[in-house]
Amino acid sequence: MKCPPRTSPAIMLAALGALLMATAQAKADVNTIRSSNNVIWGAAGANQFAYKETVPAPDLPDSERDWIPSLAAGASVMGPSGLYLALEGAYSFGNAHYNGAYFASPTTPLQGTTQEKIWDADGKIGKGLALGSGAMLTPYVELGVRYWGRHLGPGQTEDYRNFDALGGTMLQVSPTNRLVLSAYGSGGTTFSPRMRTGGTTYHLGAAGIYKIGGKIGYDVTQRLELFTTLDYEHFSYGQSAVINSTYEPNSTTNDTSVRIGLAYHFK
Repeated sequence: MKCPPRTSPAIMLAALGALLMATAQAKADVNTIRSSNNVIWGAAGANQFAYKETVPAPDLPDSERDWIPSLAAGASVMGPSGLYLALEGAYSFGNAHYNGAYFASPTTPLQGTTQEKIWDADGKIGKGLALGSGAMLTPYVELGVRYWGRHLGPGQTEDYRNFDALGGTMLQVSPTNRLVLSAYGSGGTTFSPRMRTGGTTYHLGAAGIYKIGGKIGYDVTQRLELFTTLDYEHFSYGQSAVINSTYEPNSTTNDTSVRIGLAYHFK
């Protein structure tokens, strides 16, 4: 299985960045940006989940990839001083295509379907810095948690969990008093990753993580905003120690999420 092309998020961000720069000097209102950061929101869409393990030959690596439904919700607030607080979570669920090998015979190919349940949540704290009348830069720190339930078949369920800590920044531009364009990115590390199956817990190696994304938000009314987002996340798990002659190998995960939603501005 091939991982999703990494050029897609880069192209998206480059195009959005160019749009931000092109509109930065247009007639705008930074208060529109502040309003867009004082919201309660919900969104729905799809997540392209892609997981791949690395094992030495002749064993065959496991990989899973597919588009699955995804829901997300959150809230954020930005005070008069620019203090920015945000909390959001997402749930993705559905079936993915599995390409790998039988557990008891790791050199015998197996293709099938796996059931996926992915929960993640993160909180951010930052400081908004106005850039003229219609743009804002918000550096922030982020703490998150992720749970992945992987059902491979009868009696074969694996539960993954990790925490992460990142530092990032968000650039927002308001070319009109109804439109806000956002681009954001962060990088850091996972910590305390583990996988539990059949009563055994495998402690995995921490590794780097990065996230990039963009948002287009349009105020339908003074309080109601229609928006769409595109997000990409990449991280890895390091190999575990050997337990009872088994171990969890190195792996990489790539998530690309596309959603559309509604937000309520409470300020």
